[in-house]
Amino acid sequence: MITPEQYNKRLKKAQESKNKAYVRHLNKQKTNSIYLEREALNTVRSSNRSGNHTNCFRYFKNNTKKHEIKKFQIYMQLIDSGHNVLVEPIFLNGLRADILDLTDSTIYEIINTESEESINKKERDYPFPIEVVRC
Repeated sequence: MITPEQYNKRLKKAQESKNKAYVRHLNKQKTNSIYLEREALNTVRSSNRSGNHTNCFRYFKNNTKKHEIKKFQIYMQLIDSGHNVLVEPIFLNGLRADILDLTDSTIYEIINTESEESINKKERDYPFPIEVVRC
């Protein structure tokens, strides 16, 4: 028979071991590409990702042709290198980016006539780092 002290000590040790194993599990999962892509998708409005628009190109005729061509070139480069992307995602904070690379959690913003102030605001407000591409 074990004493209540020994029982509580074993119980505490078992709980600590369980917690350590769970932390290891979470850390291992965070290096998994599917987990990272899911985390990136969770920053996008659910209405914008419904129907699974991953790897679909979205063309907006309101943008300049130059802008759309550059966006398509970046889209092709990312797709050809095995990345999963969202084109024109709308984030939870209401901002819209040109391309979100789900694999690297990077935003590609194509600019033509935007001011530095506008770019700085996007860098501040977007949930991921920005790669600015001039067209």
